[in-house]
Amino acid sequence: MKKQNKKNLGLQSTLENINNAIKITDNSITEKQAELETAETEEEINAIYQEIAQLQATKQVYETNKQTIEAGITEIDNQITSGRQELQKAEVQIDSARAEIQSQEANLEKTKQTTYAQIANAKKELEASKQEIADSEVELENARAEFNTKIQEAEGKLIDAREKVSEIEKAKWYMLDREQNAGYSSYIQDTESIENLSVVFPIVFFAIAALVSLTSMTRMVEEERQEIGTLKALGYNKFHIMLKYLIYSSLPCIIGGIIGMNIGFQLLPRIIWDMYKMMYTLPEFIVSFNHQYSSTGLGLIYICIVGATLYTILKEVRATPAILLRPKAPKYGKRVLLERVGFIWKKLKFSHKVTIRNIFRYKKRFLMTIIGIMGCTSLILAGFGLKDSISSILPNQYEDIFHYDMLVSLKNALTTEQKDNYITQLKQKEEIQNVVETYMESGTARKRK
Repeated sequence: MKKQNKKNLGLQSTLENINNAIKITDNSITEKQAELETAETEEEINAIYQEIAQLQATKQVYETNKQTIEAGITEIDNQITSGRQELQKAEVQIDSARAEIQSQEANLEKTKQTTYAQIANAKKELEASKQEIADSEVELENARAEFNTKIQEAEGKLIDAREKVSEIEKAKWYMLDREQNAGYSSYIQDTESIENLSVVFPIVFFAIAALVSLTSMTRMVEEERQEIGTLKALGYNKFHIMLKYLIYSSLPCIIGGIIGMNIGFQLLPRIIWDMYKMMYTLPEFIVSFNHQYSSTGLGLIYICIVGATLYTILKEVRATPAILLRPKAPKYGKRVLLERVGFIWKKLKFSHKVTIRNIFRYKKRFLMTIIGIMGCTSLILAGFGLKDSISSILPNQYEDIFHYDMLVSLKNALTTEQKDNYITQLKQKEEIQNVVETYMESGTARKRK
């Protein structure tokens, strides 16, 4: 770096000398050009031109040398700049290396302290383990003595148990028919409960469908009173007017009935069957389409909905066109029984009084609302009740009634020794707490002729 600085200084001084020489040459050329104006003879003029040409050639040489020196100075400056950058990088690396050395020294000190602490803890644990081994040896001797004592007591109890077993009377046989079988009777009771639900649910659904259709068609007919009056005034008879509303109510009845029959014969039975398969061993479920039930159900729902529509439209088509073209007069308001109880009626707000009067003014709507809400609420409660009942069958059956966790059936082809060996293996397993041996046999009872 110092050599480059010295070289740069030398070039700078040389460059200054060249610049001075160029200035001197320029001054000489200027002087010669001035002499050229005062020259009289051609020889003097030629001599002056030759001197000017020599001076310009000398100046050109100086200019070339100047460019060369400037290029050298630029190169040296670039080398100096790159050298300074490398020097700065080296200083940064030295600083980082120093910091890393200090960090390594700190880590080494921490490692030493941790290692010394671990050695001290290991020594303490070793001492504690030695003490624990000594205590365990004492406990082992005590356990051996207690084991020998319990063995002697168990042998005495075993002798007593054998004597009691020899005193047991012969077993009694209990013959149970299919109706007394727990699984069969439980399955029959479950099917009877489903059968009872199949009687209640259709009644509720039919009632709700009839109420909904009656309400909907009543509103529709009341809104189209003027249209009905116009049709009657134009000459349409009662049958053609009623046909529109009968078709309107028949189409959703038939479409909904077909969809409902598919759900009732395919989806719901499979869901109930899958729930019972969790508790019983049942064969494959075969779904068959019952034409009697489907036609009866579709006919009943058709009668309920179309009958309600027919009842509603008959009241309107009996009136004359003049009456139908006018808006329907509202019902007369009457005093209700609550108005006679003054200390209650006076405290009610005006909106509450109007609501109470409208309830008794439109009794049919009030009753349909109550019956509809009652039916829907009963269906919701029945659904939740079924869910709770079915979900609690398994815990009650296999936790409260049956206290065993597993039932193992052995083949009759096994010998007595094989059965005893298998039962002994079950009793030796740690996850099995108790084993009870039973004998069961199924047979067919026939009446004597």
